[in-house]
Amino acid sequence: ADKAVEGATAAMAEVRLDENGQPLSKNALKKLLKAEAAAKKKAEKAAAKAAEEAKKPKKKAAAADDEDLDPSQYKANREQQIKQLETSGGNPYPHKFNVSHRLPDFASEFDPITEPGTHLSENLVTVAGRVQSIRGQGKLLFYDIRGDGAQLQLMASLKDYAAGAEAFDEINNTIKRGDIIGARGYAGKSKTGQLSLFPV
Repeated sequence: ADKAVEGATAAMAEVRLDENGQPLSKNALKKLLKAEAAAKKKAEKAAAKAAEEAKKPKKKAAAADDEDLDPSQYKANREQQIKQLETSGGNPYPHKFNVSHRLPDFASEFDPITEPGTHLSENLVTVAGRVQSIRGQGKLLFYDIRGDGAQLQLMASLKDYAAGAEAFDEINNTIKRGDIIGARGYAGKSKTGQLSLFPV
């Protein structure tokens, strides 16, 4: 058996040449074979992992994925969403939304009197602005809205939302970056101290 291995190694040595066209030494051949075996094992492992990932059910696409669509597909998706909202009795273009505070006024009034990790639950506030960004998922979402030269964070939490989980998911799945929205809730600050409105 050892002679057969030596014979096979010798045969391979004749075939394997270095960069100068000279046959590889036994040590060089061993290193080469070891590197090739390691590369093969790595490739097999990667292929197995890819196959495993392919078997897993795909997660629901996040709202941010809409930005990867081409403009015509994005427009078609939004039009479909609006139709669904109207069919279910919602109004995507309300005639009027009464705002209690412009965004700059919200900041000047509530920034000095709120503490990190708290909100003022005795005073219901309404604001409006254009959605600049959306972060988070599931039970907690952060919206940055902009209006009148100021920006405000909306900290939408399921536990604060009076209408329940289904309504919370429905409204948050509808809102996209660029939408002009109105929000009703309590002024406060996140745990990191960022001034926010907590929608209810």
